[in-house]
Amino acid sequence: MQVYREILPNSYLVILVESAPAATDAGLLRSALRQASRSGKEQVWLDCSGISFLPLDMLPILTRYGRMAAPPTYLPGCVSPAGHCCRY
Repeated sequence: MQVYREILPNSYLVILVESAPAATDAGLLRSALRQASRSGKEQVWLDCSGISFLPLDMLPILTRYGRMAAPPTYLPGCVSPAGHCCRY
């Protein structure tokens, strides 16, 4: 997985793009969300449309950041292995 970041005028966008699986995928997501949460932006958007599924080891990371003061907003398009859309 590759993680791209885009700082927008009023929000912060984190984009997930599929690539060869790597042991550092969860660490990349954690780092991107940490950086986004410290950006001072009111909203954080997580675009999952570039991946076919969200690995289970990333769910605790998303849960943790979903509980912060300005929780991330997830864009539709991320499909889990069970075929359900992962929205938070």
